[in-house]
Amino acid sequence: MPAVATKQLMAAAGSDSGTPRRLFGQKLWASIDQVYVGFPPGKSRGHYQLLV
Repeated sequence: MPAVATKQLMAAAGSDSGTPRRLFGQKLWASIDQVYVGFPPGKSRGHYQLLV
């Protein structure tokens, strides 16, 4: 899967939250992060990628 800029991802989700963590909430995000979505190789912020 290609990497998507965080801003583009949040706009596609129809959210004005700045990050997925704020969109899903801390507890739910902890169960999603690095399981279903995460940073692409070589990136530590600003982009996300589906991992499954």
